[in-house]
Amino acid sequence: MSVAFTVTYVFTGSVATGGLAAILEPICNVVLLPLHDRLWSKTRERAALRPAV
Repeated sequence: MSVAFTVTYVFTGSVATGGLAAILEPICNVVLLPLHDRLWSKTRERAALRPAV
């Protein structure tokens, strides 16, 4: 969260925008991580089904 705040603050100079980024970043991580894991799981399953070359 502090990295998201700091980077956004450095680029925009706005504490409010930095705070918004610090709040939204973990929310996005919580939502996107399960989707990311599901995608990689399907990719690994497909790779396991393919015959070795």
